[in-house]
Amino acid sequence: MLLSACDPVQTTRLISPAIPAELLVPVPEPTRQATTLKDLGLLVVDYDQALEQANSKIEATGAIIAKFNQRISNAE
Repeated sequence: MLLSACDPVQTTRLISPAIPAELLVPVPEPTRQATTLKDLGLLVVDYDQALEQANSKIEATGAIIAKFNQRISNAE
């Protein structure tokens, strides 16, 4: 009987999901000057659009991470 105290060498590989660079770029704050009531209304629309764009980036990033985590779970 041959006994050995040495385990095979194990290698740890760190992996991470690939997040597209465009999802990591901050959404700029609207810069419209509000001098009239109409301008103020348009500024609110600008902020709403910026919020929608930022939220869509967050959701897309979350979906990429969820898919990555699922792949990791399936591999285990």
